[in-house]
Amino acid sequence: MCEPTPSATAAVVDYADLPSLDAALRGVDTLVFIGSDGRSNRVLAHHHNILRAARRAGVHRIVLLSSQDADTESPFCYAPVYADTEQDLRESCAEPVVIRAGLYAEFFGRWVLDAARSGELALPTAAAVVPIGRTDVAHALAAAAVTAAPPDLATITGSSAFHLAALTALASRLGGRGVQGTIITADEFRHRLIETGTDPWWSYAFTSMFESIDQGRFAAVTTDLTTITGRAPQSFEAALRSELGE
Repeated sequence: MCEPTPSATAAVVDYADLPSLDAALRGVDTLVFIGSDGRSNRVLAHHHNILRAARRAGVHRIVLLSSQDADTESPFCYAPVYADTEQDLRESCAEPVVIRAGLYAEFFGRWVLDAARSGELALPTAAAVVPIGRTDVAHALAAAAVTAAPPDLATITGSSAFHLAALTALASRLGGRGVQGTIITADEFRHRLIETGTDPWWSYAFTSMFESIDQGRFAAVTTDLTTITGRAPQSFEAALRSELGE
């Protein structure tokens, strides 16, 4: 495996500012492309801006961080965005590389850590997820950027699938207390999010994500991380204990 070299440059740009994107990408041969955030239509517009600027600049290789669930048929609000971005990418540069990542351990872990404190893990599905730590994702992107022959498409996940029972047991270990696992409806889940102060857009986004999880779209376990980097993924529990400062 090829180790990343300290030859990258950084530029601060606004994804909505086309001149700044053009200036930042001028002379760039390889781009590691991390997606935007916010409402899905805004994200898609930003992604098109970046890829158009990369095409104008003649960027040779673009390593896109995509989603394990990049599918126009998915209920997850961001899944069609990433499916469209991947298609646009393949038309934008000579060497497109797509790294699809499972759900971030640190992101999905919010529900597990909340349950460790409250004693209840209430989710609208019992289907499996295979979280992966952000550091592992970063290593995969860096390796794909510098290796001579990167994969056209890879899906990186953790090494273990977690259903509701396993998530509940993990919350119990982290909290040092008994945690009850409960399946609730999507509507109840969304209402609970809003009642605890979550913005309505994000309440919708999270609920649509769990609809995708319920369809098994984040359940696959792969070994692509090890293939790309030579590293085994960090465990979900280790990632959450790190979040707790342990």
